[in-house]
Amino acid sequence: MWTRKELKEKGKKAFKKSYWKCVGAGLVLSIVMGGLSIAGSSRSDYEDMTNTAETWMEEGSLIGEVSEEVNDEVNNKDDEGLVVSIENKLDSLDSDLSEAAEVVSNLDNINDNIEPENRTAFWVAFAVAVTIITAVIVSISLVISAFVAEPFHIGCVSFFYKNLHEDVAFKEVLSGFSEGYVNRAKTMLFVNLKAGLWTLLFVIPGIIKRYEYRMIPYLMAVNPNMSTKEAFAKSKEMMNGQKWKTFVYDLSFIGWGILSTITFGLAGVFYVSPYKYQSDAALFEALYGGTDDADDNFESYVEV
Repeated sequence: MWTRKELKEKGKKAFKKSYWKCVGAGLVLSIVMGGLSIAGSSRSDYEDMTNTAETWMEEGSLIGEVSEEVNDEVNNKDDEGLVVSIENKLDSLDSDLSEAAEVVSNLDNINDNIEPENRTAFWVAFAVAVTIITAVIVSISLVISAFVAEPFHIGCVSFFYKNLHEDVAFKEVLSGFSEGYVNRAKTMLFVNLKAGLWTLLFVIPGIIKRYEYRMIPYLMAVNPNMSTKEAFAKSKEMMNGQKWKTFVYDLSFIGWGILSTITFGLAGVFYVSPYKYQSDAALFEALYGGTDDADDNFESYVEV
């Protein structure tokens, strides 16, 4: 039977014992847990492009202005061939950019420029293309995360776990890249993929599955050659009856999170994050090798 108070006291004691190393490991873990996302606002980019295009059209040719400046500069020399060559190239570039500007500025009317009988086919093809591109980007992101970010994740939780009872070297944060590297990366790839799919289907089941898979990084840290199937089964066993209690434990750090926010993240880097990660390691230790008999009301909200 574990309590939040016990976990926090144990985590705080271990954290203070190796303060600077914990701060460093916590910073690394916070960075990799932030994710390696490939994100951006396509609509925002499109509007910026459109605004730029309209500016070109209203104010005249930007390249034309540059052309005049270069022409004035070069005219001071006697090489007429050089002047003509530069003028021709700038004129060509000016023409190409002007055409591109017109296309971008008219993208809002693209639907009106397509024949009615072809509009459905066009938008279906467009949707398919966007879906494929999105799938490729997400797949690449997941693979990069699994083989780069997750080994750091495993190395950091290994550091905090070992730091509970021994003086561990900071280089432990790199241990995820050593023995069982491929097996660890593969397992964490499945963790992120499954949790992501559950979240896409239904938010609440996605959260539940995140808690069910919570101990897998620790299991891969202490058992680098554990199979993916065994890791999922063991984590599920450890978190059986523990999800709601762990959820409440996480909520107990909200005040610390607010403190981190109002200090522009400084409190998070130098105290809150390493303190939380060290306490999480204490939670793993409490559950590893057996489960608590606490009731789990978390799953009562939805049938999984």
